Amino acid sequence: MISICTWNIRGLNDPSKVTEVRRVVNTHNIKVIAILETRVKSGKYTAVLNKFGRQWSWDNNYSCSDNGRIWIGWIPGSVTIKVKHTHEQYIYCAVHNQKGDFEFFFTAIYGLHTIQDRKKLWDELRALNASIGNVPWILSGDFNTMLGIHDRVNGAPVTLAEIKDFSDVVDQCLLSELKSSGHFFSWHKGGDGNKTASRIDRCLGNAEWMSQKGAVYTEYLNPGLSDHSPILITCLAEEKGGGRPFKFLNYLANHVEFMPAVECCWKQDCKGTAIFSVWSRLKLIKNKLKKIDHRDFQGIHDRIEQARQQLEVVQAQLQCQVADSSLLVQEQECSATLRKWLKLE
Repeated sequence: MISICTWNIRGLNDPSKVTEVRRVVNTHNIKVIAILETRVKSGKYTAVLNKFGRQWSWDNNYSCSDNGRIWIGWIPGSVTIKVKHTHEQYIYCAVHNQKGDFEFFFTAIYGLHTIQDRKKLWDELRALNASIGNVPWILSGDFNTMLGIHDRVNGAPVTLAEIKDFSDVVDQCLLSELKSSGHFFSWHKGGDGNKTASRIDRCLGNAEWMSQKGAVYTEYLNPGLSDHSPILITCLAEEKGGGRPFKFLNYLANHVEFMPAVECCWKQDCKGTAIFSVWSRLKLIKNKLKKIDHRDFQGIHDRIEQARQQLEVVQAQLQCQVADSSLLVQEQECSATLRKWLKLE
């Protein structure tokens, strides 16, 4: 199966967060991703996108929001997506699988922060629901509000005023929350014993979706370097494809010995045709860099994975012990360690 993911990454200018998004994408075979709250200015949009690879197609809502709060990306060889409408609080699109025998509508949500601003979102969702008809529809992302009074801990009690508008839309549009596993509280704030946690990220489906794909579930993954959990929706059959392309890891380019090694090897006298001479020098460079890598970076990927696993263990424990101050300190330490090793990748 291939998956869809929505994730409020809380800023994508940090290279470590780009690396983490790519890891989640590769680990879970994600072919459609909505990245929320990127905080990337439009002038840097292309530069950041290039870090995800050329196989992705992208759309965004910069035309409605200066900060481009929502990016949606997909791999055209696996799915076909047609963006039908963009808004400052959502992107609405039609999704077809590769065979073209299954279609549904998908709306990536990023709700604004005030009750008044979100009223525009609720009105828009009502209008979308009226236009969709009998086609399956899922809505996923950060609604920035809760649906029930038990959806927040360690903060101010949830009031009816906070949840009324959202609850009304869910009832009026006959939406249901998809079955889920993993974290219940999808967002957290604070790093001490008074840490607030709430469930403001959700995935909902209309009656047609629940009728046709009711067995589909969502998984709330560990938040990693964000303060929001990614929502993983596994809903499309995977098509067979080719092998993975070669990946060049460029952390060696920042090593102090990198340029001297390249210059030394390139000055070597290699007899033969021009192409053979180039090939021979490249082989010398490869061998030299392998020695540097073995000496200074051996096991870097194991160290990254170990740091990542330690962070996941602590965050998993926090599901049951949200206010444990020692675990919160451990989470910060594990996060800092992971960032340190990711900078070398």
